[in-house]
Amino acid sequence: MNKCSLVVPVYNKMLHLERLITNIYSQSRIPDEVIFVDDCSNDYSPNILQRNRPKHGYQIIQHPGNKGASAARNSGINAATSPLIALLDADDSWHPDFLSSMLETFDSMPEIDMLGSGYYFKNGDSLIRARSLATEGAVMKVNDYFEWAVKADLPFTCSSVVVRKHSLIKSGLFDQRYTMGEDQVLWNRLVLKGHGCFVLNDPLSYYHLDIENSSCMQNNPASIGDYLYAIKEDSGQFSSKYKNIYLDQSVIKAFAYATMLKNTKAANAARTSKILNSRTLFLVLWLIHLIPTSINSAIFKAFYKNYLSRRSFGFTN
Repeated sequence: MNKCSLVVPVYNKMLHLERLITNIYSQSRIPDEVIFVDDCSNDYSPNILQRNRPKHGYQIIQHPGNKGASAARNSGINAATSPLIALLDADDSWHPDFLSSMLETFDSMPEIDMLGSGYYFKNGDSLIRARSLATEGAVMKVNDYFEWAVKADLPFTCSSVVVRKHSLIKSGLFDQRYTMGEDQVLWNRLVLKGHGCFVLNDPLSYYHLDIENSSCMQNNPASIGDYLYAIKEDSGQFSSKYKNIYLDQSVIKAFAYATMLKNTKAANAARTSKILNSRTLFLVLWLIHLIPTSINSAIFKAFYKNYLSRRSFGFTN
C-alpha cells in the first residue's frame, strides 16, 4: 500500500486539537507521517501540540509569522516524505476508515492522481450529506470541475482529499495570493491539467459548520473576485456550459453571505464584481441592495436556514 503523509494547518485551534489528534490516531490506517504546521497561533495551540507530541511522534513546523492557510499547507507538503499527501483542516474530522478506504482505492486504480471522498456537513448533531454526481459507493472521474460545482456540492475539500505529491508540486501548490477559494483554484488546475481526479462517493469526512473561528467564516466576501479571476483565467479556452453558471453562482453566494453578515461594503464588492456574466442577475442584485440591509440580512438568514433544513431531510433541489 502507498505511503501517505498527513498535513494539518493550525491557527488558533486550541478548542479542537485534542479531538483532532484523537481522530487522526484512531484511524484504522494511521498516516505514515503526520505534519502539523502551526501558523504562528497566539492561543494555546502550540502548547497542546507539544504536549501530545511525545505520545504520537508527529512533526511540528512552526511559522515565525502568520502567513495564511495556503502557506501552512505548502510548508507541510514540501516537508512531507511520502508520495501521497492527505489534507485535513484542524477543525474538521474523518470517518475511522477514511484513510484506509482512500489508499485502497489508490492501490486498485493507479491512474488516480487526486481522490476526494464523499463528505458530510456537520452542524452540531446534524449531518447533511454533500451532494455528488457519483452513485453511492462508486468511483467517478471529474472531467469538468464546473459541472460538479453547479450540479452538486464541491467535489473536493481540504479535508476530503488525498493527492500525489508530484501532482501538487507540478500544479503550483496552493496559491498564497488568495485568502479565499485558494483550494478551488488548485482543484480546478489539477482537473484542467489532465491529472486523474476522481471522487469516491462514500461519506468518509466531516466538514464542520459549527466552528466559531473557522477561517472560511472569517473570509471577506469582497475578496471573491481574486480567486474567481484566477479560475476564469486558468480555464481559458476550456469549453463548459457550466463555467459561467459557476462564476455567477459564486458571486451570488458571496453577495448573500456578506448581506447575512450585514457587511455592506463586501456585499457591494461582490455585486459589482466583473466576474458576474448575467446582466439579469446584475440587475436583480442591484435592486436587492436598495432594500435596507437589516431586512435583506433577515431574509437571507431565513432562506439559508430553510435550505439546510430541507437538505437534512434528504431534499437536494
